[in-house]
Amino acid sequence: MKRLGGILFLLVLLIPTAMAATIGISPGAIEPGDTVTVSVNDLPDNTPFSLGIRGEFATVPGDTFTFAIRDLSFPFSLNQGEMNAYTQGTTWTKLSAELPDGGSFSMNHTAKNGEVRSTQPRNIGNGTLSLIALDGKVAAGSIITDLTLMGMKQGPDDGAISFAIEGFEQGTVTVTVYIDGVEALSRVILVGEAPIPTPAPTPIRTPTPTSTPIIPGTLEIVSNKNTVVRGNSFVVTITGESSKEYHLFIDEVEGPGPGGHPVVAPGQVGVVSPYNPTNVTIRTNAGGTRSIQFNTNQSTDTRTFTVGVADPADPEIYDEVKVRVEEGAVTITASGTGVYYLGEEITLSGTNTASATTYLFLTGPNLAPSGVSLSNVVVRVVNGTPTTFTCAAVEADDTWSYKWSTADLARALDAGTYTIYAVSQPRSKDSLTRVRFATTSIGLRAPTLSARTSGATLTPGDDYRIGGIATGAPEAVQIWIFGKNYYKLGMPVAVESDGSFEYVLTGAETADLAKGQYYVVVQHPAGNEFGVKADPATGTIYGYGINNVTLTSLQAPAAASALINALNSPNIDDIYIKLSFTVDGSWIRIDGLSDQTYGETFRITGTTDSSPGTVLGYWIAAQDSGAVSLSGETVISDNGEWSIDLDTTAIGPGAYAFHISAPDGQASATVLFDIYDDITHPIPPGGGSYRVERVGVTPSLDSLSPGEEVALNGIIRLDGAIGHPDSPSGPPERLEFITDIKAPRWSYNLKVDGHLIYTEPVAITSRSFALSSWELGYRGDVRIILHLSGTVPETAGTQDPVLLRILQRGADGRIIPGSEHRLAFTPTGNNPTPPSSPTTSPSPRLELHLDPPAACRRERHRDDLCRRQYHRPLGPPVQHHHKGLDAARQRGPNRPPRRVLDLLGQSNNGPAQLLDRSPPPAC
Repeated sequence: MKRLGGILFLLVLLIPTAMAATIGISPGAIEPGDTVTVSVNDLPDNTPFSLGIRGEFATVPGDTFTFAIRDLSFPFSLNQGEMNAYTQGTTWTKLSAELPDGGSFSMNHTAKNGEVRSTQPRNIGNGTLSLIALDGKVAAGSIITDLTLMGMKQGPDDGAISFAIEGFEQGTVTVTVYIDGVEALSRVILVGEAPIPTPAPTPIRTPTPTSTPIIPGTLEIVSNKNTVVRGNSFVVTITGESSKEYHLFIDEVEGPGPGGHPVVAPGQVGVVSPYNPTNVTIRTNAGGTRSIQFNTNQSTDTRTFTVGVADPADPEIYDEVKVRVEEGAVTITASGTGVYYLGEEITLSGTNTASATTYLFLTGPNLAPSGVSLSNVVVRVVNGTPTTFTCAAVEADDTWSYKWSTADLARALDAGTYTIYAVSQPRSKDSLTRVRFATTSIGLRAPTLSARTSGATLTPGDDYRIGGIATGAPEAVQIWIFGKNYYKLGMPVAVESDGSFEYVLTGAETADLAKGQYYVVVQHPAGNEFGVKADPATGTIYGYGINNVTLTSLQAPAAASALINALNSPNIDDIYIKLSFTVDGSWIRIDGLSDQTYGETFRITGTTDSSPGTVLGYWIAAQDSGAVSLSGETVISDNGEWSIDLDTTAIGPGAYAFHISAPDGQASATVLFDIYDDITHPIPPGGGSYRVERVGVTPSLDSLSPGEEVALNGIIRLDGAIGHPDSPSGPPERLEFITDIKAPRWSYNLKVDGHLIYTEPVAITSRSFALSSWELGYRGDVRIILHLSGTVPETAGTQDPVLLRILQRGADGRIIPGSEHRLAFTPTGNNPTPPSSPTTSPSPRLELHLDPPAACRRERHRDDLCRRQYHRPLGPPVQHHHKGLDAARQRGPNRPPRRVLDLLGQSNNGPAQLLDRSPPPAC
């Protein structure tokens, strides 16, 4: 450190014992942080010694200040000592110190008329005090800080006192040494300025003290506080004659009972035995002063007390000071909005002028009525037992704070409203009389999880992102991915401070992924630790109260199911979201196909990513036998759409599968449907497990015109599970959503128990989409938030277009009877083509003739049902049906091709299976 020079000042002082003590102070100027040295020689034991360090520097009102003395080293001890502090020009000041024995203390004082005085009776041992500091708030343009350490010297006669000054950049420090009550040497040291030359030291011998003489017969008492909060201390300072005894006492007043007065703290330097708590004899030091501490507690009466001091030899020499004892107060506030997710850290803070410790406890749902500890909510607080409470120390400025982590409590607290008590004493809720306390209410919510992905499909070689928001401040979430011979087990993904997270499957990872369905689970720990974890070496999941399962020995659907089963264990409180994506190079989609009524025509539509003009082949086969009843081709239009018009009378009542595929067989799709009549294939009882709770259409449904934009918003509630919520295996049950409007734009989100699980709504631009039991299978209240917009179409034929149609399919792929919701409309100003009149030439129709059974042949001329069943038109003319029909006829008695039977799970062994069209016996 830079030293700005200085010449040692020396003063030789004649003390009464005729021995000379030599004092030196150097240097004359320093930079902040430089060392000041006070040399002491020939100082005998039991000599009153005092070191004063006074700082003066410019400040800005309203700012904070610090005056610090660092590494103060004494070569000897000061017994029966005191530490006195003084500031001028402050609003409040805190005195703090770190002591050589490892202890520390701090006291905060409010200024009176800009001044603060503080006295700490304390012996000062030889060694180093690492820090003594005065800091606080500035009230003037400059301040004075003064620190004095005094006592009876004990130890080596020679030595050096050293210390460093910190806290301000420019000003002065005055160092003064008193020996036996008189000033031995004082020197002003410049801080942060160029040194001022000083003359060479000149030893001085003087038999007369140079300090201000004490006037005999004068007596004064002052207090460092005019008002003290009950439970705190105050200090009075008596100024009188040197080394003289005085009578110090509390004036008796009516009212306070036993223990109701402030009392003299026992064991203080300068108190002459015998000890009486309210009436003592004190002896001043060589400088004629003595500081005495009075204590108060919760039993001290709240009133104004008079502290008097008198000369025992002359009671007329008397002075007094009044100190008011007030009942303290406790306050408490919680950081943030007052509503938190379990797992977050809550900062509780406030003030406490009633005690040195704030005792905290919690009340709320399913907790002990008297309160529980914040750090362990299963521990009931016990009145008068501090260890059962959560404690926060009160600082010197009467403030306290406590950081409460709720992560460890997630398994012990339910969501709800709780009350936190801050009390001045360890008192439970039912024992709060005569103590100060405050409360604050907070709301705790269960942590939530929302997620998003790059989309429903993945092209190999592209990045795929899985992200979202996890509330409750978890350190991480876990990502699980299951696919064909592909397992990502419990990959930890860090959660940022704003709750966001993201995991990226890079293009290098996705390049080799097999085609097919992939299942994704995002897991939130809902606390500090995950309830279900994976051993990467064995591929086994484990956790408290669950069965260990080796996921890598299971196929993807079963592995995903096993994980969800574990997460749904009553011993696990982790939360999760299920997602999925498909890896496929090409695709064909079938718009939602509903069940049909025999005798009507219908259209099957869909989309594909194959090139326009590509010919797609299709067939319709019976679900039970696999016998093909119809096949053909359709051509992809310019916008990737395809459609097929069919007549139910060309197929007949029954349960059917519709299958369509690309020429190379790389992309295909299959859907099941039924054709119902009243006799051979009647509609069975049924009903969907969903309910359309609300639908709003803009503009209104009865005023939609072709070509204008229409928007629909709806809420669909699941009244029952769409399939088993824990298993994606097998053909999943699903809800299908279909529309006839042009350029449709769908978006949806899922709300589970009131929480939206997708960070952003999922967007879809096809005419239809489906949500399977894997996406919808959550325990609790599940709602689908649906939005649809697009352009109103022209009416084609006599059937009104459908704005929204919802179907539910079971695990067998068939539509659940009675599960269809249809919202149709008639565009205004539309003039659909009327049905053909008898005079209108009918369009050419293709007819399919099948030989009926003998029983029906005999009665065919009398039985209209037989005519409908076995002599039926194929439907409107569709050119691309011809080839398929020819092929069907060429196969003879409806032997199904092997690929049809494989698809439907039927055997192709044995004789050809005829499509059973037998009428009931009544025919």
